[in-house]
Amino acid sequence: MSAPARKTVLVIDDDRDFREALEAALDHEGFDVLHAANARDGVTLALAELPDVVLLDHGLPDGRGTDALTELRARGFERPVVILSGSADRPGLRHPGADHVLHKPVDYDQLCAVLKAASERGAPP
Repeated sequence: MSAPARKTVLVIDDDRDFREALEAALDHEGFDVLHAANARDGVTLALAELPDVVLLDHGLPDGRGTDALTELRARGFERPVVILSGSADRPGLRHPGADHVLHKPVDYDQLCAVLKAASERGAPP
């Protein structure tokens, strides 16, 4: 019996230490991890690689994560996207194209649960 295929998560976040910590934690949870440090590279990578789920920082150096999400959706990307927000003053942050919003500092157990659920949903048929 073969092992289940690993799901791929694309992490788009400008904080290198955070990306590396996430990569280690998510690898341990059975995910393959791709990463990008800005919105432009993240959108390009998402469209080229079609990860099972995208974890997208709300605040990026070249624009808001929600702008990147809007672009992804406009270009036909239908995979789940989870937005991470470091803005404590925006507890009700929502975006119509996001599947879920989590706030930094992120609880890794909650993050893994959200990513597993989102990656199982995958792209609509």
